[in-house]
Amino acid sequence: MKTKELIKMKIENDISAFEKIGIKNNHGMSGKNIRNYISEPKYEEYIEATDNLGIMLWTVLEEPNSGYLIVYHEEFGEFGLALKTNDNKRIFLGIYGNFVETFSSM
Repeated sequence: MKTKELIKMKIENDISAFEKIGIKNNHGMSGKNIRNYISEPKYEEYIEATDNLGIMLWTVLEEPNSGYLIVYHEEFGEFGLALKTNDNKRIFLGIYGNFVETFSSM
């Protein structure tokens, strides 16, 4: 299975598992509209917040107002948070777990 398809499957499985209990975050996104924000996985360079080194991650969601991003770390097989700065740099903040756990941490 290709990486993009694997990521999409993981996201959909996580959302489906949590829809019944209600998923939401502090940015007005919920289980009812989350699919509107998910983007086609895109392999992009990020800067690690801890050591300022470059790292390649899959961008899967961009929150339009705050600059938060959800990324997929292929090596760990988990999702994490990142921030997009005003000058369009992408800063990787860390791994948060599955898609919904990461989404809820935004």
